[in-house]
Amino acid sequence: AERYALIINSHGSGWESYYGGGSVSTGVQLDSDINISPAYKPVDFSGTDLSGLNTAIAYDDDPSDCLTLKELKKSLTMAAKNFNGSKKIDMFIADACLFAMIEAAYELRDAASVLMGSESTIPGTGLDYRSIASELSKNPKTDALQLSKTIAKNFTSSSYGDNILVGVNTAAIEPLAVAFSELATKILKVGGKRSFSGVSKIGDVDKYSDISNIADSILKKEISFANDPAYPEIANQAKIVKEKLNESLSAFSASGSFRTGFGGISVYWPDKTRYPKYKAFYKALDYSNKFQWDEFLDSQLLGLSPQAGDVRSGAASLVSELDGAFFSLRRNSQLNEKTSVTNESAKIEHLKKTIVDNTVTAHKTGNYKTVHQTLRDIRNAKSIDTATKNKMINDLKQGVGPSSK
Repeated sequence: AERYALIINSHGSGWESYYGGGSVSTGVQLDSDINISPAYKPVDFSGTDLSGLNTAIAYDDDPSDCLTLKELKKSLTMAAKNFNGSKKIDMFIADACLFAMIEAAYELRDAASVLMGSESTIPGTGLDYRSIASELSKNPKTDALQLSKTIAKNFTSSSYGDNILVGVNTAAIEPLAVAFSELATKILKVGGKRSFSGVSKIGDVDKYSDISNIADSILKKEISFANDPAYPEIANQAKIVKEKLNESLSAFSASGSFRTGFGGISVYWPDKTRYPKYKAFYKALDYSNKFQWDEFLDSQLLGLSPQAGDVRSGAASLVSELDGAFFSLRRNSQLNEKTSVTNESAKIEHLKKTIVDNTVTAHKTGNYKTVHQTLRDIRNAKSIDTATKNKMINDLKQGVGPSSK
């Protein structure tokens, strides 16, 4: 086939395991911890009665196990490499509850071009598969972006009650990830206790919140820091978050109470009792590794201050990631892939700022070894242009002041 989609139809609980530890009960999952057999054996269905298999897509009724984001990413990446010429699949559709999260979209950004799911619950009837088949039959050349619109629209029109379904263009998830992380960073600068009276929780368990709803609560001043000197800057960043969220969606359809006040993508925001139980697992996700929302949760829920040593992936790996982003930017510019260029540009700006900020912090705490290593890594990077290198080094010198060593 020219295009591929994977649909997982079962129970869902966002990034957390519904039953508790689930697949991650024995410890935090890192990419290197997951072992998936690369063996492939065709299934022989000859002589088999297939009448009972039409709805058996995926079961997770065993409370001791579930598919995690790390497992999904690893298996999809392996499948693409072994069977699809290393090209990511066109669509990943979660016919399961609570999957439309920024953490899920970011984890699977290199595994699927479009991710579809709901930030809320999905009725037991699930998606309208008849309409999906009909659309493909009438328009077999339709692409993933267009098909996502049809799926979302037909889902809400055929389901009773309060429902929402979105398609996320993963090529545009980086600008949203950067913008929302910057919002968290700016909020962290507000002193004292912060409260958010206008933020709604999604689902029966208070652990997820709609990103657009968070931004709206700030813009409507339904927060305790509306009179803080930093508020205008925070409010402006909230506007940017809403803009980047809308740009990341390939499809949006909502009914009932979800028609207003919801943007379609949620983020993890549990209570202070729940968070410590899942904190280590949450910090292993790609979004937590690279961005600042987990530090906001640490501060907001546990009263922890960001530590100088709490650098996303280490200065060296950040410089390496920046070097790779510059390489990708040039390649995508040559191919005239405008969305990817925008994606990489946002990533570059975020990484440059993060590297400078983290290195300045390291200097202020006396970690001069990290400072010198970062400077060497910047100078030795192969794809970062000379002007950018000089600008970053100059920003570092200004940040550490005249007493720099």
